[in-house]
Amino acid sequence: MSLFLESTIYKRAAFVLSILGLALEFVSCVAPFWVSKTFQNGTTVNVGLWLTCVDLHCSGIQDSPAWLIIAGVFDLLSLLFGVVCIVGLSVCIFKPRLLPKTRRWPLVLLTIFAFVEAALQQISCGVFLKAVHDSPAASPLLPGHAFHSLSWAAAFSFLGVILYSVVCILLFTDLARVCFAEPK
Repeated sequence: MSLFLESTIYKRAAFVLSILGLALEFVSCVAPFWVSKTFQNGTTVNVGLWLTCVDLHCSGIQDSPAWLIIAGVFDLLSLLFGVVCIVGLSVCIFKPRLLPKTRRWPLVLLTIFAFVEAALQQISCGVFLKAVHDSPAASPLLPGHAFHSLSWAAAFSFLGVILYSVVCILLFTDLARVCFAEPK
């Protein structure tokens, strides 16, 4: 715990926010609640990146449209970059002896990983939102006017984008602090 407290506030905040952001993005990735709509007859339809559920019966999405495959792939890639970012931050915080003496390159790489993670997640959200927005009529996958029925998993994904954007800013700030510090 003392190594955690000895690291900079930027790294500590980035570490906590990246874990929170990755948890939110993981839940949004696996949950079938990106779109949720209840019809007048009481039937509830939930659609996610991988599953569609009618009431309590869930099944994998058959014949997925290209936009859904793209959104899922970008979401999985963003999760991968998020895990790498957390592992890298863990090394920077808990095993600083393993880092080079300048400590610039690990911060450069972590900043890039956080940026790529946020960008990939944003692309995933954008692809999903664009497809949902452009489908005013009901389709085999989405209920009619699905854009008005976005659910909590979509909100978790958007929040994950925001958190990883903040992580990127924090890491860039720490990098600038290291690069422009007065030599001792």
